Amino acid sequence: MKHFTQVSDLTRDEYTEVFRRALIFQDKPHPDHASLATGKALAIGFFQESTRTVAGLQASIIKLGGGWLGITSSQGSYVESGEESMEDTLLSLAEYSDIMAVRHKDFDLSAFASKSPVPLINGMCGGDEHSTAALAIAYTIQRQLGKLDGLNIGIYGMTKSSRPAKGLLKALSKYNTTFYEDSVVDELQTPPDIRKIVEENGSKIIKVKLDDFLEKIDFLLIVEGLPQSGEDEAVIKSYNSQFKILGKKDLDKLRKDAIFMYGMPSVMTDGRLIVKKEELDKDKRMIGFNLLREFVFVNMALTTLLLDIEV
Repeated sequence: MKHFTQVSDLTRDEYTEVFRRALIFQDKPHPDHASLATGKALAIGFFQESTRTVAGLQASIIKLGGGWLGITSSQGSYVESGEESMEDTLLSLAEYSDIMAVRHKDFDLSAFASKSPVPLINGMCGGDEHSTAALAIAYTIQRQLGKLDGLNIGIYGMTKSSRPAKGLLKALSKYNTTFYEDSVVDELQTPPDIRKIVEENGSKIIKVKLDDFLEKIDFLLIVEGLPQSGEDEAVIKSYNSQFKILGKKDLDKLRKDAIFMYGMPSVMTDGRLIVKKEELDKDKRMIGFNLLREFVFVNMALTTLLLDIEV
């Protein structure tokens, strides 16, 4: 049984297969697609806030002809009240479903995989990565640029606290990628364990200021501004004071054929937005809205792969 509890669960060939399927669902829609998963149920075990991830997963199983059930908030659950463990709750949901997606701030989904009777999808579990978001970003990059191999990727913001960014580092490091990182403050740069994975996969991370790498990159990820719990308040204060809210003029050096996106939710701890949305949302190089539309097709592709449904 195949799981997607972390980006390393899939080989490079399996990523290629997911993207092949996603392209079919997006570019060659067919009435038969709506019956590929007839009678199949996706269990949602989401114990942390979610807007886009849960909606994208729900939409994907519906478009495949199946349905969903489960928990979309920790509020009122037995897990929140402490009356039941995460494992017991998920095992119960698994009995009603064929595949399950999970989100929790610190649950180790990979460790749970050996106990699960159904394939698992990481909808942002634990502190290391947002696996489905990384998969979706990679697909949208490939669709926009026509390739993934040998790209120059820029990251601006608190990589250490961004689970989508850490997932993307792991995923794209399989493709001989050069990452340019400006974490604003050193304390929030890529953690050593993620850096080690990137280097072992044959890619590299270069620490450099934003203005010095904008001309070199094919894609820029502007990281969401909310740190994970437990981060030092002095570090966050320093980060907020030095972080530059990016607008149109700040991206003048970014090539015309390059692309970018910013993380969502787009707010910082001091209440400011991480970008000037009214300016950047008009930029044709901004792929954030493409990503939201294409997230459904990626989830359809991943779901059919894990359920061993031929496409």
